[in-house]
Amino acid sequence: VSLVCGATALWDILLHPQEGVHADVELPSSWHTSSLLLLRWKDPAVLEECLSAAAEALVVDGSQVAAREVFPDHRLMIFAVSDLDRVSVRWKAALMAPSTRLADLVDTGFPDSLNATLCLHAVASNDVTDDESQTVRLADDLLNSLDAIHAYSAACQWWTMLTEQTDRSNDGDLLD
Repeated sequence: VSLVCGATALWDILLHPQEGVHADVELPSSWHTSSLLLLRWKDPAVLEECLSAAAEALVVDGSQVAAREVFPDHRLMIFAVSDLDRVSVRWKAALMAPSTRLADLVDTGFPDSLNATLCLHAVASNDVTDDESQTVRLADDLLNSLDAIHAYSAACQWWTMLTEQTDRSNDGDLLD
């Protein structure tokens, strides 16, 4: 009888979970990498000119496009566009079929936005091995040169620090 009662209680717990226990977790905005667009410029491009070309390609006013972080050593900028739906899709399309101006200024073969999974793997493998060869293996299919891989890795490290700061400001609670 005890065994039947225990099995019934376990069955009830498993099939009738508490309301809200498995609710969807709202991630902080820093985790939405599709809103962090990447632009790797060709030498000797000027940043303001690159942002202007990006705004033109996205068909938005230049005031809506802003650099979030710039990595001059890697010729890389992370930028965002205010108030635009599906911006990552539009940026990807712009890089796949660039205008002459955009093609002259920007490395159109570089990824259009950060990939959270790749970034987490790259940063974790660097923490564990302290060796960039793992990052190179992870990004090898995505990027065509060691310089591009280092640029992407720098963006990943920046994004990881941003997410850690966001997490710390929420005391580690993603639901705040």
